[in-house]
Amino acid sequence: MLLNEQVSPNEQPVPRPGGVPVTYEGVPGLVETVESRGESTLVVDPARIVETCLYLRDELGFNFLSDLTPTDYLGWGEPGVAGYMGASDGRDVNHPGSQGFARVPDPKPKRFSVSYHLLRLSDEPVRVRVQTWIDDGEELDTVVPSGPLPTGSSGRHGTCSGSASAAIRTSSAS
Repeated sequence: MLLNEQVSPNEQPVPRPGGVPVTYEGVPGLVETVESRGESTLVVDPARIVETCLYLRDELGFNFLSDLTPTDYLGWGEPGVAGYMGASDGRDVNHPGSQGFARVPDPKPKRFSVSYHLLRLSDEPVRVRVQTWIDDGEELDTVVPSGPLPTGSSGRHGTCSGSASAAIRTSSAS
């Protein structure tokens, strides 16, 4: 399998270190599975992110959320953006393209991605990234349970970026 090769959710199980195959067939909201650099990424429908994570926890044993990462791709793929891989001496942020890839990066499906890095902590450990895409102003339900909100709270759990209005709703604010 080549890097960044996309596979359908119904194809063969993905081999893992130690020979433990994992299949993601039946994951609710699954749009596509991407294998890249030895990591499985499940791209899912944002409206079904809670259902997806509950399924992965309850049916496939992913019992640890190690990382939740929002990324803002504002301007990604526009002229003047030549990639973000720097060299050992850094890169000049005032001269895009002075370091990194010599091509404009591929456009993203929406402005924000939210990635959930899940681990199955067991005798057969596995890691999977669950990724969803949203635009500015779109809301995403939280997968992290929360207690009562402090007095005067707006009901928002967090935002994807300081200037963005895309927010993660708590279940109590739904």
